[in-house]
Amino acid sequence: MNYIKLKSFLIYPITIFGCIAFLLCGSTNAQASSIIVSHYTIKGGCGDICRNLELTKPSMAGTDVLELQERLVELGFSVPTNGVYDKNTARVIKKFKTMNGLEPTTEVGLRTWEALGKGVPTSSSKNNKDEKPRGNVSILIEVTEHKLTVFSDNQVFETFSVAIGKDETPTPHGEFKVISKGAWGGGFGTRWHGLNVPWGIYGIHGTNKPWSIGRYASHGCIRMHNKDVETLFPWVSIGTPVKIINNNLAPHASIPRTIKTKSSGQLTVFIQEALKKQGFLLGMADGRFGNTTALAVKYFQAYNSLPITGEIDPAAYEILMKKEEK
Repeated sequence: MNYIKLKSFLIYPITIFGCIAFLLCGSTNAQASSIIVSHYTIKGGCGDICRNLELTKPSMAGTDVLELQERLVELGFSVPTNGVYDKNTARVIKKFKTMNGLEPTTEVGLRTWEALGKGVPTSSSKNNKDEKPRGNVSILIEVTEHKLTVFSDNQVFETFSVAIGKDETPTPHGEFKVISKGAWGGGFGTRWHGLNVPWGIYGIHGTNKPWSIGRYASHGCIRMHNKDVETLFPWVSIGTPVKIINNNLAPHASIPRTIKTKSSGQLTVFIQEALKKQGFLLGMADGRFGNTTALAVKYFQAYNSLPITGEIDPAAYEILMKKEEK
């Protein structure tokens, strides 16, 4: 069993457990918890909530309720957009379900979500390719373009429109790999591709909210139309590289303390990218400060007549980023 397969074997159940734990423990909170890594605050990750909505005491609350309310407003209904499934929202749901030939209950399940997406495109593919790429597959996600491009031997094979993270829960920037695949339900749509982002659970998955495609809508994951993610699924293998370019994120001008081995996070990605562009790092900008990154830092420090520690202190960071700007 090679390294990638072993890593997938170990991480896949952990990823599933982590998502389930997040959904069960965090589903009643309208705001996602903050994860602070490498002095860079990242919120969210895999925050689509898979549950039926109904009137309860206390009231159900969360981003799924907010998306429901926002969709109802788009469809012309008057409803508060407060993320709380209250009596006002339930009353509008009963009216909506009656208008769409559904049993007029206050519960919001799969059929209700499907009705909310009625008339919305089910795919963004323009080529509708059925054949599998014959070359080495890689993926590029351009956040500001809301676009996912599949490459075969570095040639464009197919493109899809996607939804990505909101400003407060951004899609991570960096170079990652697919570490798990599976079928999911509810808010995750029909397929899941887990990524090895070290500071949270992020992935490429389908959605029961097709109107969100092309928007900043998720907790950081990349949403696709279910039809599109089902097309993508057999093309992708464990270990498939996924590069995400998020130009909405930028490195800090300074850091409060030293970044060193075993650090991880979005800031580490920016450090690695600067080291790569200046010719010191040959590895991936994956947000993991390991031995390869430490060695690259030593080369950078030696070249710039700095103390050779393999760690990025505030002074070294400032020099690194100033050279990056040139």
